[in-house]
Amino acid sequence: LRPYERTDLFDKAVAAAKRRARSERANHEQELAVVDAGIEKAEDAIERYLTAFEAGTLSESQCGKRLEGLAAKVRDLRARREELVAALEHASASAPDPGEIAAMRRHIANALTTGAVPARKALLQALVHEIRVESRDRVVPWFRVPGGAEPKVRALARSAPPAGAGPVLRR
Repeated sequence: LRPYERTDLFDKAVAAAKRRARSERANHEQELAVVDAGIEKAEDAIERYLTAFEAGTLSESQCGKRLEGLAAKVRDLRARREELVAALEHASASAPDPGEIAAMRRHIANALTTGAVPARKALLQALVHEIRVESRDRVVPWFRVPGGAEPKVRALARSAPPAGAGPVLRR
C-alpha cells in the first residue's frame, strides 16, 4: 500500500502522461484528420458501388469483393480513430484526489486482509502492471491506478520495504 501513500507519484505520473500527450497532440490531430478523410472517401466509394449495383450497371461479382475490402478499410480506420480520440482525451487526465486515494487504500487493505485467495490474486493482478528484475537484489514493481491502465506508478526503492513487497530472493 505504500505507493498509494505517495500522492506525489500520482501527480508525477499524470504530469508525465500530459507532457507526452502534448508533444504527440499535433501528430494525433493531423493523423485524425487523415483518418476522417479516409473514412469519408471509403464510405463515398461504398455508396457509389451500391448505387451502380442498384442501377444494374455493376454485377454482384464485380463489386462484392471490392465492397468487402472497403468495409474492412472503414472498420480499421474507425478503430484507429477511436485510438486517436482516446489518446487526445488522455491529455486531460488528472490525478486522483487525496480522498479517492484514501478510499482506494482502504478498499485494497480490506480486500487483502479479508478477501478470498482468488479475489486477492485478481486484485494484485489489477494493481501490478509490471515487475522488473534489475538484479538479484533489486526487484522493482510498477503499479497501476485501479480503474485504468494509466497512469502507471513506480514504487521508489526507498518507499517500499524489501520484505513483503515482492519476492524475496535468497542465494
